[in-house]
Amino acid sequence: MQILEAKAKSLEETLKRERDEQEGTLAVRLREIDSIETKISSLRDPVALEAAIAKYQRQCTQLETLRQKNQEEHAALNEAVQAEISDALASLAVREEHIQTKLRELEDHIADREANLLQL
Repeated sequence: MQILEAKAKSLEETLKRERDEQEGTLAVRLREIDSIETKISSLRDPVALEAAIAKYQRQCTQLETLRQKNQEEHAALNEAVQAEISDALASLAVREEHIQTKLRELEDHIADREANLLQL
């Protein structure tokens, strides 16, 4: 009895899963059918076809404008990042020169101290 109940439960879960998959597939197919019906009706109705063409042309124009805007923004951002990198490199070069100067001063000081110690 327990084996049959477990098997029945397993089969019910399988049935539910398969039903969900089939419903999903059906929903996709229904959307495809709606799309095809819309295309067919637009082919039969030249006014609707012209309206659809105008709609897609407006959408294309909007997308092109958005693409250009994004491209300009990215170019400006790229220039700003490059300027920051250049500034950082210049600061590092100044810092490196300062460190080298201090190291030379320290070496000179050490050399002077050694010379003073040798004289004593």
